[in-house]
Amino acid sequence: MYSRIDLRIYPCRPLAVALAGLWLLLAATLTLAALQTAPWMLVALPVLTFAGWQSMTHHATLTGKHAPHTLRVDRGRLLIDTANVTACEVRVNGNSRLFGHLALLKLHPINATKYPVNATRKTYTVVLIATSLACNVDAEAFRRLRVWLRFARAQHQDSTISPL
Repeated sequence: MYSRIDLRIYPCRPLAVALAGLWLLLAATLTLAALQTAPWMLVALPVLTFAGWQSMTHHATLTGKHAPHTLRVDRGRLLIDTANVTACEVRVNGNSRLFGHLALLKLHPINATKYPVNATRKTYTVVLIATSLACNVDAEAFRRLRVWLRFARAQHQDSTISPL
């Protein structure tokens, strides 16, 4: 009934540069605001630096231990493979966004108790991009996944949150 989709996610240097630029812009804004109003706000700068580093390693370079490596659709189920968990079934959150060449997916494990390594992980955030400037997925597999996410996965979406 369903055709299998294997979407391998690759490290993407342009995505890493874009994420680093956005975090640097946020840090510069915080620094300017702190210097203008309250210098104690500079205490948040190390936390911001750490969050930016985690974001870049998780979403762009894929070196984090929970970084997604593969998304698969098999028999109507959406599965994610990471460095330490293989084939964890996930549900798409309604906060996910799907565009022509970009997908920002929030994925929730369906049965976290079945995967004890992943029991503390509440969501996976996955950035998929396929443009001429930055690409971290195969374009054809990405197109097939977008079609599946739009039309064939009604049972894999949180019913409490709005659809894509």
